[in-house]
Parts: sequence; C-alpha cells; structure tokens
Amino acid sequence: MTRKGFERSEKAAGRTVAEILQTIDYLNRLNGPERSRRERRKRMRKCFARIELLIEWLLLASYIETYLREYNSLRASVPWIISGPPRKIPGPEIRKRIVTRIKGKTFRERLRKHEADYLDRTEAIRRAEEDGVLKRSDAETLLRGTTGPEGIGGLGYKLSTLARTENAAAVSKAAVLAMKDAGVQFYKVKAILDSRTCSGCWEINEKIFPVTEAKVGVNLPPFHPNCRCYIEAVV
Repeated sequence: MTRKGFERSEKAAGRTVAEILQTIDYLNRLNGPERSRRERRKRMRKCFARIELLIEWLLLASYIETYLREYNSLRASVPWIISGPPRKIPGPEIRKRIVTRIKGKTFRERLRKHEADYLDRTEAIRRAEEDGVLKRSDAETLLRGTTGPEGIGGLGYKLSTLARTENAAAVSKAAVLAMKDAGVQFYKVKAILDSRTCSGCWEINEKIFPVTEAKVGVNLPPFHPNCRCYIEAVV
C-alpha cells in the first residue's frame, strides 16, 4: 500500500466522521428537556444504531477497496508471483475479517460503552436541571461539552477516533490478505514522520515483518488510537 492509498482511506474515514458528527448534532436537538426521559433514550439509541451502521459501511468499503487495489497493484508490478485475478471474498467473511479486537474489544463493544456513558451523563445533566440544581443555559453548555468534536471527553472526539482507528485496522488487514494471496512474504511498516509522530511509530518505521505473523497493534498498524502508520509490500 502506498502513502497515497493510505491517504485515500483517511479521506473516506473523514467523510464518515463528518456524518457521525452530524448525527451527534441531531442528538443534541433530540435531547431537549421538553421530551420525556423514555423518548430521549429511544431516539438516542436509534442515533447510535445509525452511527454503528456508518462505521460498519466504512470498514466494509475500505477493506474491499484496499484488497482489490493492493492485489492489482502487486499483480502489475510483480506478475511472476501471482497466478490469477483477485479472489471474490464472501460478504460474511469480510464482515468477520473487519472485526478487530483492539485491547480485547471490538468496535461494537466500544460503541456500546460510549453509548451507555453518553446516556448516563446526559440524563444526569437533565435531572440536575429538572431538580433546579442547574440553570438551563448551564445544562446546555455541559451537554455541548459532552458531545463536542474536540477535547478527549467529547463524544464526537471519541467516535471520530473510533472510526479512524478501526478503519486503519481494516485497511492494514486487507493489505496483508492481498499480499498473502499475491505470494508476498514480507511487508514494511511506514510511519508518516512529522511533529505529530509518536516515539513508538518513529521506532517501528521501516521495520520489516513476515506477512504470516502480522498482528494488529503488535507489528501491524494501528499501534494506538489515530495511528497514521501503514504498510508496504517487500518484493
């Protein structure tokens, strides 16, 4: 996978993140005190179900596109080690492959945790407003902070990080599968080196690993949330 291919997948993730932030903005409008607690929870769960679909569609599209692009690129550059066209991967198999356990949790489990935390925090703010502990303006300020796209505590930041990190994992796994199918035995980790690059990514940059031993978070990107490393075939 080239840096250009990685950046293309990053743009796709950016489009999904924009839709997620729009959904969160809609969540804010649904969360008014004029609605009952039951109605707020019901509508918020529907919004989170949409966010889950958005992330799943992103991962499916990124996986398929990366696999085909990487395989065809290798087929054009090293035709002597490839026997034929890319194989057709069944949909259920792709859905299974895009599920990556990062630190023991899948993206759906992480999303459920963010949903539960968001519901608890917003309900606590609304209860404080209803009990007269908070003014309406103060409650709205706290809710905006709860869902804001910036800041580590904001729901928008958390879900943006989730989408980008899971997308990076799907892209890496698809590239590894394409390399296996193409007969490539080794890959090289490439880090985007700038002021934002962490020490761990600087250290693993340019290191070569066997395709058969690829493992997300160990020798295959992403190595941390919002990681910008990618891999290239060694031929």
